Amino acid sequence: METQLLLPNGDESPINWVLVLETLERLTSQCQDEGSRSKINTENFRNLGQFLPQITKEENSRYDVLVMAFRFLRNSVAACERNQDAIRQDSTVFEVTANFLQLEGQPETTSNFVGDSSDRVVAIRCALQFLANFIVENETNAVLMSSVFSTHIVPLHKNFHQDEKVVQYIAMILHLLLKQCPANITVDQELLSSLLQNLHLEFVIYAMESLVAQVGVLGSLYEDAEPKLRIQLLTFLNERADVLNNLNEKVVTMLRDNFVERSDFILKSKVGDSDDVFSWEIAILLETLCGISATGNELLKSDSVLMTTVLFLLRQIQEVGKSTDGMNENAFAPVEDLQKLTSKSTTQSSVDDIRAHPTFQFKAHLIRLIANISHRSKSNQDLVRELECLPIILDNCKIDARNPFIGQWSVLAIRNLCEGNDTNQLYIREVQRIDTEKLLPKLELVDLS
Repeated sequence: METQLLLPNGDESPINWVLVLETLERLTSQCQDEGSRSKINTENFRNLGQFLPQITKEENSRYDVLVMAFRFLRNSVAACERNQDAIRQDSTVFEVTANFLQLEGQPETTSNFVGDSSDRVVAIRCALQFLANFIVENETNAVLMSSVFSTHIVPLHKNFHQDEKVVQYIAMILHLLLKQCPANITVDQELLSSLLQNLHLEFVIYAMESLVAQVGVLGSLYEDAEPKLRIQLLTFLNERADVLNNLNEKVVTMLRDNFVERSDFILKSKVGDSDDVFSWEIAILLETLCGISATGNELLKSDSVLMTTVLFLLRQIQEVGKSTDGMNENAFAPVEDLQKLTSKSTTQSSVDDIRAHPTFQFKAHLIRLIANISHRSKSNQDLVRELECLPIILDNCKIDARNPFIGQWSVLAIRNLCEGNDTNQLYIREVQRIDTEKLLPKLELVDLS
């Protein structure tokens, strides 16, 4: 049997709150069942749309009424297109909900509502859940929601950033909007920062994955963001191989171009200057490109400007690193004597200083990127030889505590540079500086063609 929401007469005073709450509770319970949910009298939404605005005008109005009202609405539209459409067609309930959240998102909000703070937060949570359910698999509703997202929903995270559920539900709405109408969505740096600080929440991860998949949104965010926020965003990408492997070509192009344009920032790094955010951005950009290129990304392989930039950077870093000796004299000097790091005279802070510096692993990642984008790419293989970087790569087939695994990446690079390239194979054989038979026993360079 359907339950009709009983609204107080507008002329009656006082309002019978007990009756209102009991009716809302019955409706909420009824909507928990999917079959009953689709049979509920839609007049309830119209009546509720007339009733909700009165709450803010009553001296004795309470958050607990809003909690029950939003719980009813949340349950009523869950996987129910009929109820979603009914609420949109009348629109009053949607507008009142959006306006309520906008008010709560204003700085130093003063409210007419009475009740403890927990009721206030629960009402906000339930309202956000209602709006999320309202747009699930309903593009028309999503377009309506997108018109108020930036102005009514996003500001909430400033007042309630410490409430993980509020952040989670905002992220849920963002994720659903990006899936259905991404062109209508803008995300500011404050919201992006809030999301990146809550990556332990499930829907925050979903929202971030949807965000990086949208070229326009991600591109404008990255270009306008402060370096620290860029670093956080790149770190998110690096920690998720599945996201890296599915980046849009325009996003890859944007990241590549940023590295090419700003890569020389790393050369300004100095020992002890571990807070250089510009150098950190370049270091993490390089690591990101390494991850993207690991799957044979043709866009990176086909760009001679990227390879040229990487090779010139490698030559400069090699030259700077050899200009002085000792682990503390410049940020690129190789640390070949591991005993210096393990001896009693070496403090833990000295070891940590090496690891917590943007140049840590940087040269190894340059060689790693060379290895990846020269794989079965004759033009890139030849470019490495023509720019005289083969000897540099050979010279790094050794231990360097500042660049863990640089020897292994160098061996892989030599292997890829020689595969199918007779000229590079001949060059390697004629190099007398190292014993190739000893260092590269498994390559069988003559047979790589």
